[in-house]
Amino acid sequence: MSYSHRHISDGNLYKKIGFEHTRITGPSYSYTKNYREFMSRITFQKHKLSNILEKFDGSKTEWENMQNNGYDRIWDCGNDVWILTIKEEKHD
Repeated sequence: MSYSHRHISDGNLYKKIGFEHTRITGPSYSYTKNYREFMSRITFQKHKLSNILEKFDGSKTEWENMQNNGYDRIWDCGNDVWILTIKEEKHD
């Protein structure tokens, strides 16, 4: 199984080498402060925020805490999911 980012590629390479397109994932997001550098949302899961952010309020959501610390959320286009099935050769 492999993934291609929909905003970068149409997955044509996967098609050419025999992968089958199985589905499209939903959009995901990254965080940024300056719109030039983007940080993984995994880094900023709510249970990690008290150790990362200058201002943290446990009663607020991840997104509210990130906004209160000057971050913006940037959404992507999702991913295409590709599967390669390898068939075993039968030997007599």
